[in-house]
Amino acid sequence: MWETSTRTGIYYTDPAVLPVIESAIEKVQKGYEKRLAVEILPLYSFYTAEEYHQRYLEKNPNGYCHVSFDSLKETVKVDASAFQKMVEEELKVKLTPEQYEVTQESATEAPFTGTYWDNSLDGLYVDITSGEPLFSSRDKFESGCGWPSFYKTC
Repeated sequence: MWETSTRTGIYYTDPAVLPVIESAIEKVQKGYEKRLAVEILPLYSFYTAEEYHQRYLEKNPNGYCHVSFDSLKETVKVDASAFQKMVEEELKVKLTPEQYEVTQESATEAPFTGTYWDNSLDGLYVDITSGEPLFSSRDKFESGCGWPSFYKTC
């Protein structure tokens, strides 16, 4: 059910490089509170992507990964410490199996299928596990990828 062909991953053919990969991920992880969603596994099969995906951003310099921030409105900062994530037992009762897999197990909804991918109502998108505001509908844009897309400054 979950899309597996477009996940982020590091795949290796020589087990001797695994410590190097793990060390690099550990260094990058220090810059983030949440666990990086990068799969690290031995390479067991490989399929070359379609030609139109090869060097995608060179062929599509304004592709979905590049968003102009010139027209962004004022950013509102939210104190995340004011929101508490539900405890594990509560999550399992209140969330659907799909919601649980997406929010707790790094799964991904299939594109063009999720509840909010084409939602155009005004309002806030909030973390279903804590109620923390994540995005405003005013910052949503159509990326063509099948998932809700929002402008967000880093």
